[in-house]
Amino acid sequence: MARTTGSIHGHHTTFPSPGLPHFFEQAPRLLGLLSTAGLKNWTDYGIRNYAKHPERQEEYFRLESADSRAVLQRERHGTLFVDVERQLDLYLCALWRDSDFLVPYSTAFDELRRPVPYYDKLGMRVPDVFDDAHGPGGPVSGIDRYRAVLAHMVGHRRWSKPQIADNWSPFQRMAVEFFEDCRVETLLIREFPGLRRIFLACIPGRSWLPAIQKPRRACATVWRCCRAL
Repeated sequence: MARTTGSIHGHHTTFPSPGLPHFFEQAPRLLGLLSTAGLKNWTDYGIRNYAKHPERQEEYFRLESADSRAVLQRERHGTLFVDVERQLDLYLCALWRDSDFLVPYSTAFDELRRPVPYYDKLGMRVPDVFDDAHGPGGPVSGIDRYRAVLAHMVGHRRWSKPQIADNWSPFQRMAVEFFEDCRVETLLIREFPGLRRIFLACIPGRSWLPAIQKPRRACATVWRCCRAL
């Protein structure tokens, strides 16, 4: 932290961060309590508010200040993957006879692309945290959303086949994806009828439809079909 470094701008010594050593000490504990998005917000708060107060910054990153604990509690929301990983492994093995690896990814640092769950040869990729559907205390809990996502991916691995979509229009591709999702979820519900409530509750309302009129009409048609199926 206190090593010197060369510089062509006149400064030849790095300025040590008072809170960084304490942050590294608390990092294992923090990663067990927060998602990466929550950890980023908690860290940014401490840096932004205590940059000019070294002693208070040290207290913040040692989790000794009331402000630090309050922000930590505020950022701890949803169902963390690390808390339910074993339950999800048992769920896959017991209900779906599948023992593939579960690989969490962060939703904190890729705001433009917004990654979604998917699977490949290396395992099933799921978010590191799931909030309750449609807000806190919603109709589907975070762990049930994990179960629905894993069941959906298992269904695609069993019953879907790869398609060549190079010459499809965007609407054709979207329609095929939506109807294939409906088909797969229908087959899943036939095996476990209790999934019907979760799948229906996870379908968003009409507010997600695009504001542009023509795509809105097209999306509304597909949305109504999904609800009906």
